[in-house]
Amino acid sequence: MTSPEEPRPVGARRTATALTARTGWPVRTADIPVLVEQGHLDIAARWEGHALYDRTQAAALPAEALADPVGPRVARLASTSWDAPPGATIGDFADRLGERHGLDVAVIYRPHSGRWLLDWPVRPDGHPDPAGLRPDLHAHPAGTWRRLVDLAPPAHRAVAAARRALAGGAVVIDTETTGLGPDAAIVEVAAVDLATGQVLVDSLVSPDGAAMEAGARRRHRITDAELADAPAWPQVWPRLAEAVAGKVVLAYNADFDRRMIGRAAVRYGLDGARGWEWACAMAWRGAAHRTSPGPLGGGHRALADALAARDVVLGIVEMGYTPEQDPVGARGARA
Repeated sequence: MTSPEEPRPVGARRTATALTARTGWPVRTADIPVLVEQGHLDIAARWEGHALYDRTQAAALPAEALADPVGPRVARLASTSWDAPPGATIGDFADRLGERHGLDVAVIYRPHSGRWLLDWPVRPDGHPDPAGLRPDLHAHPAGTWRRLVDLAPPAHRAVAAARRALAGGAVVIDTETTGLGPDAAIVEVAAVDLATGQVLVDSLVSPDGAAMEAGARRRHRITDAELADAPAWPQVWPRLAEAVAGKVVLAYNADFDRRMIGRAAVRYGLDGARGWEWACAMAWRGAAHRTSPGPLGGGHRALADALAARDVVLGIVEMGYTPEQDPVGARGARA
């Protein structure tokens, strides 16, 4: 038991984060038992089997005590000298990033991994792209510690990417096929404009001799009679290529549609979609909601699925996004 005047003991996560905030060294939760073994910390109490540590003792721990558990790992991660702790340098980069782009950048330390996360509210246009900020990091002294820095979490990236796609122009496509095997062919394709919902392409496609798998027929219910007079892929392809020219191409499970369109290009000797910029609405959905993305629910017809995927993307665009927060505030020691 602690007296009312004594601060309540805390667990390894908060202890590691507090040490990082004070010293600037990336102390992980796994380092705390090492500090106990070395005699730098004592276990003050236990709660549900978890060790708790005295805050006052941790606050008095000299930075030099972190050399053994932290130093070797940091030496492997640093690209140049590691004489100074990374916390202050990473915090300075976050400040400069905020000033340059007009962002309110939060700096969150993650004691389980020993990494810093930089996060900020997502603008309506989705800019700046977190991936595009890596050169800024590399050019700053914090680039020494770039392997310890994450620029925005997956949910931020998904919401920002969806907003950039809407602002910059994108098309949502879907294909239905004769099956999933290596000889499968496209039997239906649709494309809709992300911003307006305008139908740009909606066509059955002759499988040109490719056999329909029973499972595929049960899913989309496209019959041989419907496909009898359907145009072949070389007749459909120019319309699709024109519809998506210069735009981001979105699909739900984009890898599948990209593979099928590429396979059709090879089959007919066409240029294909090698220059297209693809993005996956299914991956965005999973990242934005921090869960398994689940099935689309469009009914397995190309136009209905494309419209359903559009609804998914627009839902992500409209999501409210709040940067993660760290209650301890572990920017690390600041100069």
